[in-house]
Amino acid sequence: MVFRRFPLAVFVIATLACSKDGGNGPPDEETIYTIAIQGGDGQQGAAGSILSLPLQLKVTDPAGEPVRSVAVVFRPAAQSGVSLSDTVVGTGIDGIARVDARLGSQQGEYTIAAAFVRGQEENTEVFRATGTPGPTLTGSSKQSTQAGDTITLTGTSFNSTQAGNTVFFGSARARVISATTSSITVVVPPCVAPGTIPLRVEVGTASTTSINITYVQTSPTLTLALYEGITISGTELGNCLRLPGDGASYLVVPQFASASVPLATHSFQLGNSSAVVPQSLAASLDRSVREGATSLQSRFDLALRAAERRMPVPSAAELASNRQISLEALTLNSTRTFRVLCSLDPEESCFKSATAKLKHIGQNILLYIDEKSPANGLTDSELTNFGKLFDETLYPIDLRTFGPESDIDGDGKVIMLLTPIVNALSPKPGCSTDGQVLGFFFGFDLSSRSSDSNKGEIFYGFVPDPSGQFSCAISKETVESLLPSTFIHELQHMISYNQHALVRGGSQETDWLNEGLSHLAEELASRHYENKFPPPTGRSSPGNLFPDSAFGFISEQLTNSYSWLLDPESTSLTLFETNECCEGRGAAWLFVRYLGDLRDSTIYARLVQTSRTSVENVENVMGEAFTSVFADFGMALYTDSLPGVPRNAVSPRLRFKSRNLRHLYDALYRAANRTSPNPNFPRPFPILVKNLPYNLAVNGAMVPSTFAYYQLDTPPGSAPAGLRFATPAGAAFNPDLKAQVGIFRLR
Repeated sequence: MVFRRFPLAVFVIATLACSKDGGNGPPDEETIYTIAIQGGDGQQGAAGSILSLPLQLKVTDPAGEPVRSVAVVFRPAAQSGVSLSDTVVGTGIDGIARVDARLGSQQGEYTIAAAFVRGQEENTEVFRATGTPGPTLTGSSKQSTQAGDTITLTGTSFNSTQAGNTVFFGSARARVISATTSSITVVVPPCVAPGTIPLRVEVGTASTTSINITYVQTSPTLTLALYEGITISGTELGNCLRLPGDGASYLVVPQFASASVPLATHSFQLGNSSAVVPQSLAASLDRSVREGATSLQSRFDLALRAAERRMPVPSAAELASNRQISLEALTLNSTRTFRVLCSLDPEESCFKSATAKLKHIGQNILLYIDEKSPANGLTDSELTNFGKLFDETLYPIDLRTFGPESDIDGDGKVIMLLTPIVNALSPKPGCSTDGQVLGFFFGFDLSSRSSDSNKGEIFYGFVPDPSGQFSCAISKETVESLLPSTFIHELQHMISYNQHALVRGGSQETDWLNEGLSHLAEELASRHYENKFPPPTGRSSPGNLFPDSAFGFISEQLTNSYSWLLDPESTSLTLFETNECCEGRGAAWLFVRYLGDLRDSTIYARLVQTSRTSVENVENVMGEAFTSVFADFGMALYTDSLPGVPRNAVSPRLRFKSRNLRHLYDALYRAANRTSPNPNFPRPFPILVKNLPYNLAVNGAMVPSTFAYYQLDTPPGSAPAGLRFATPAGAAFNPDLKAQVGIFRLR
């Protein structure tokens, strides 16, 4: 994880843009909050490392109840050298604010002060931790080395297990074969740029300083253990690499790990010969839309996020001027008039008025329904149940995972407005082919002073329209099935906008990561019901993989990701197009799911509660280069749960922990093809691994930030196979593409 250093002198006490316990102005002078350390105090860690537990401060009101959405400052003592993952953190639903801390380079005690930011700094709790000796790298058994050499590194405070140390020759990871606290024996990796390179060791989250070593370029034979993987930079992969033959089999994953180059198709040649075996390129490299139509909801979602990025962020004074809602005046069936976006283009400034009745008052949610909603819609009882679902189940999932939304209107709640104006965003006859807008959040309601802004936290949803008065006919069952997943998805966008833009004055998160987190929110709702209803309970058919209540939250994640993996070369993970429908969303969901599996679920709040975006955000949270995470993710998509291979035979970095992808996709395939062949689900596992002939080459093409998959089988008794990844003309790739190749031994 990359941490920002904040000298004490430059700390400015800042408030969250909004808070649930009383708007965004200062609290009443009579209100004094109580703070108490809940965890993370008195820890020990290697100097320079991230403490294993976050610093946790709990905030309670005078009645002893936890207070959420209160801004807490974590401030390192002057000259301590401590750095923090963030400095202004909102309390969660449990009233606890959490922050990660990295110790300075010196040994000894470190002090960190945590205080309220609203004039209550005098009420401070102090965290202390002790820095133990960090790892040091003092020497190498060879000063000049080449790929395949076995060398021993000496130093102090290494981990005594192989897995506890990571050794880097430049950016290339070496294979650790033995370790003690004072020495590490490694095999030098192949295809490192020749010359003087930095050599360093990471022990957990602590890193040694680098020493220089001379790397001599050769054409080594790279010997991998069975089920071992390695990634090699494509800019260095000329004719330097050979893989042992004699019947060995390898998964070869060429990739472009760039998130910054323009979206375009880039051709490549992979193999070991100028004799190229003809192969067709991946299907639809021109990004034509599968099944004839993009999702209108997806396109609209991206248009809203783009508009939010162009909107100026309001000042604290502007936010403070918003009117406060009197909760005492809210009664069931009372009415309020809202302004609702009525165009798919947010820049058109098309708004219509909707007068709506309040049908549910919950702890977290106010549910309104437009008085002009068609007849035969949701009954009052059904609306109450709907409100309870959002209030008591879905809202807390997002709050616990990502953090609090804003509260600029001071009502302490998110408003759900169900209105046929949302239905009308999908006019006939296009709604039958392009799809239907189901609901949305728009940051305009939080940041604009316009009279069209409702100046509050609002989720807009569609309504039942059995006769098709406003758009295509929508049944009550359709709304009940689709609106919950839309709500939890859009609520993450609302939280993200608050945390990035309003709290920290930054930009809205980039589309790919923002959407990935919102699709993860949907999956987490599925998890809630999967845990609540273990098999075979909660299923209309006992053989169903998921309970009925989970299906609406998980099905899109599985179908989108399956669709991406059918043709991964065609869709970029990080470069969303304006008409991005399904494949990119499936890729983004898989990636953020992988991040959580690689670390833990707390990373999701850290990805949201920051001013960082995109790749920089991921690198900060993961504490390593995006190219490294991306490479292992690409391999894990295939190497997770290999048939006939125990899952623990494969490195944890090269598999998923929370989901068995092969099992899920096989179930999806069988369900889709139960009665007749379904061309959208042509095989039990979507990734089609192409053949890479022994000592020949193939041409291919792919967009940035994605992968291609090949299998190289060597004949029995054969010599080592050469491997080269370059342009079709044999030249090195543009370094900005970040070309690299993952290699995994299958046999």
